Amino acid sequence: MLIEVREAEPGDAGRVADIHAACFAKAWSKLDIERMLLAETNSSWVLTRNGDICAFAILMWAGDDVEILTIATALEWKRCGYAKQLLCACDNAFKNNSDEAARRWLLEVAVDNLPAIALYESLGFEQIAKRRNYYRREDGVNVDAFVFSAKIGNLGC
Repeated sequence: MLIEVREAEPGDAGRVADIHAACFAKAWSKLDIERMLLAETNSSWVLTRNGDICAFAILMWAGDDVEILTIATALEWKRCGYAKQLLCACDNAFKNNSDEAARRWLLEVAVDNLPAIALYESLGFEQIAKRRNYYRREDGVNVDAFVFSAKIGNLGC
């Protein structure tokens, strides 16, 4: 079994969109994903297992912050540690890239997404804020989000 992390390519958009649709009620289209993969302000990564995409992360540069716009693992590969491996590889890449000014990770996560919160806390992310009614579910219910932050190059990998 060969696990690799690499930068995402436009040809990955279909599989990334499929994973996103399986994981999120408000899925992004393949075209949305393609645009994000090509955006100059974004950095997108995939984790592959024997060449098949199992997880992805789409990140956005914002000054000296890198915001995790979305991260997901294919349903059949959840709880295998792939999201953690992916974030650790991204953290290492940013830490070793002296040309970039990024200093901090930022992300929002629904307060009821306990597996994701456990992942982020295990990596050393700390809650810095709470956004009320940040997400709106398909059933019309609003859900708060926690804002988490961590220092780039300092994740507990």
